[in-house]
Amino acid sequence: MSAALAAFGGGCALSRAHVKSLRDRDASRIQLETVTHTTVAALNAIRSQCGPATDHRARDEEFRVYEVVGRVARVKRERDHDIHVVLEDPDDPRERMVVESDDPDFRGNVASPYREKLAAARQMFDDFVKQSGARQLNNVRGSIVRVTGVGFFDMNHLQIGRSRSCIELHPILAIERVSEQSSKPVTDARVNSSSAFHSLRSSTHNVAARFALMGLFVLRHVGLGPHVHTTSEAAPDTGQVAQLWTEPTDLEARDLFAGSWGLDAAPNPDGVYSFVDEKKNGFSPGYDVQAPDGTEWSVKMGPEAQTEVVASRLLWAVGYHQPPVYYLPRWTLSRGSSAALQGPARFRPKMNALSAKGTWSWQRNPFVPTRPYRGLLVLMMMLNSTDLRNQNNVVYQLAEERDGARRWYLVRDLGATFGETGLYRPRRNYLQGFEKHGFIRGVDHGYVRFEFHGLQQELIRQISPADVRWMADLLGRLSVSQWHDAFRAAGYPPEIADRYIAKLHEKVEAGRGL
Repeated sequence: MSAALAAFGGGCALSRAHVKSLRDRDASRIQLETVTHTTVAALNAIRSQCGPATDHRARDEEFRVYEVVGRVARVKRERDHDIHVVLEDPDDPRERMVVESDDPDFRGNVASPYREKLAAARQMFDDFVKQSGARQLNNVRGSIVRVTGVGFFDMNHLQIGRSRSCIELHPILAIERVSEQSSKPVTDARVNSSSAFHSLRSSTHNVAARFALMGLFVLRHVGLGPHVHTTSEAAPDTGQVAQLWTEPTDLEARDLFAGSWGLDAAPNPDGVYSFVDEKKNGFSPGYDVQAPDGTEWSVKMGPEAQTEVVASRLLWAVGYHQPPVYYLPRWTLSRGSSAALQGPARFRPKMNALSAKGTWSWQRNPFVPTRPYRGLLVLMMMLNSTDLRNQNNVVYQLAEERDGARRWYLVRDLGATFGETGLYRPRRNYLQGFEKHGFIRGVDHGYVRFEFHGLQQELIRQISPADVRWMADLLGRLSVSQWHDAFRAAGYPPEIADRYIAKLHEKVEAGRGL
C-alpha cells in the first residue's frame, strides 16, 4: 500500500527505476535493432500486467522496441524529470497510452550504459517542441507524432492516460512530428466537445474509406477496373525497351552497397542540412533540404526510409533504372537559428543530370507486351510492393545517355515494400508480416496467381510462369554478399537482413520451380 501511495505521489511510477532507464541487468537483451510497428489500440489490447513488479524485465514485451503514431493529449514534466506524454490512437481517441522521455542526467540515469540513447531521445523531444513553436510543453497537444520506445509495464497508480494493459513506451528512443498540429491546445469544454466531434468524424471517414477501397478491390478483381494495354502500335525495339530495362551483363559484379551512382554521390553524414520545405502529403514525413555544397536533397523519414533503399538496390541489380538513393541513420537539420539531430532517413538528390518529366502509367505504356515489364511486376510481388499507383512512377530525361538511354521510365517511390500487402494502411518494413505473406497461389489457365492483396489487381492477371522464372533467374545470380550489401546499405542489422533474405530466397526458388 505504501509503495502504491509513493508512486501516486510522484506522478509517474517511482519503482523499477533501473528498468525505466535501461540500467537493469537484462537491458542488453532488448532487441533494440528490431522495431515492431504497431498502434496505440493494439498495445491496449494485449494481456495486462498492472500490479507491482520487481526491478527486472518481467515479460517479452519489455524486451521489445515498439513504434506507434499517436496524437498528443497531455504532456507533463514529472518530479523525477521524466517527461510524461499521453498519446491517443488517431483512429480511436478513447485508446490511450503513456510514453516517457527520461532525463539522461538525473541521478542514476547518468550511469546507464544507454545514456547516449536517452540523451538523443530527449534532444529529439526538445527539438520537436521547438519546431512546433510551442512556448509551454502542453502547447504541443494535438500534434501527431511517431514515437519509438521500449515496452515497459507500469503499476496502476491511477496515472492519467494509462493504457488498459498498463504498457508504456519507457524510455522513448525517438520522437518526431509526422503532420502539422491537428488542433489548438484544449482550453475549455467547448473545445473538448469540438475535438470529440472531429475525432468521431475522422473515425467515420476511416470506416467509409475502408468500404470504398473494398468496393474498388472487388471491381478490379472481377475485371471491371482499368484495363492494361500498350500505347504503341508496334512492339518496342531494343532501344525503346532500354528506357525501362537493360540487360545487366555485369550483374554479379554490381556493388549493391554503393548503388548505381556510387558512394561519391552519397550525402555527407556529418553535414548540416538546411531546411527548405516540409513534405505535406504521402505516407511518410520528410523534408526538402540543402547541403552545405548547395545540393538539394529529398529526405524521406519513417519506416519507408530503409525499404526504399533496399528495393532500389535490387531493381538496379537486375537491370531497372534507378536514381541515386542513400540511407543515413542520423543526420542534422538546421532550421532558422537551431540545428537538431534527426532520425533515420532516405536521401535522394535533385540533380541537373536527371530532369523529372512527369509520371507514367502501369496500365497504359509501350512496355506492356515485353518481358521486362512483366518481370518488373513479378519483382514487385516478390518485394510485397503494396502501392502500385501511377504517381509512384517517374519519367526522367537525362542530360546524357546512361545505361543505354537518355529517357528513363522507372519506379521511384518504393517505400511501401517488405511488409504486408493490403488495401488500408498495410504495414511496410514489417518483418513478421513479410515472412508470413505468401507469394504464388498457383497457375490458372496458363497465368500465375499471386498472393497480392493490394488494389491494382489488373496488373498481375497476364503474367506467365516463364515471366516469373525469368525474374527469379536474374535474382538467383546475386551472391550472398550482394544480398547482404543491399540490406546493409539501408542500415539493417545482419540478423534482420538474414531473415528478409531467407524469405526472398524462398520466393526465388518458388519462381524457378514453376
